[in-house]
Amino acid sequence: MAKKKIEIKRNISNREISQREHFLQLFKQTPIPDEEIQLNLGLYINRQNLSRIIFMHELYKKIINTTGIVIELGCRWGQNLALFQSFRGMYEPYNYNRKIVGFDSFEGFKSIHKKDGKASIVYEGAYAVTSNYEEHLDKVLAHHETESPISHIKSMKSLREMQPKHSKHT
Repeated sequence: MAKKKIEIKRNISNREISQREHFLQLFKQTPIPDEEIQLNLGLYINRQNLSRIIFMHELYKKIINTTGIVIELGCRWGQNLALFQSFRGMYEPYNYNRKIVGFDSFEGFKSIHKKDGKASIVYEGAYAVTSNYEEHLDKVLAHHETESPISHIKSMKSLREMQPKHSKHT
């Protein structure tokens, strides 16, 4: 099944775009066996994304001694939700009270206000995801949940379960 193309506007040079496209092709053409690709993702992560993961890790460490839940407003593809689940498993494997909650319409910006500015990345529909992505994300996050030491205690509700019965996902 072909992936739907999503328009992405970035404030990067054509050279950077070309380099990233080349690096993506290296990833897609890896000779690493399928069963070992996930074990070697560090080969294909760039400095910027590794920095973001380390930043999220440092954020999570700051809340370990605080009660409550982790909420992300605008989770888009859900990468941070998965990271927070992993960090919970690393630092609080038996804390069944620490919930990870993400909210998103998955439709991108519905409208733009003049206060949002004029940057090329600010436009109606920016940060949307592919259709039915929410279902895929639910499955990915459910898998992360199964790797928890207390996986029989559900600590993350699916995004659909969080929705009120009388309204659509917004």
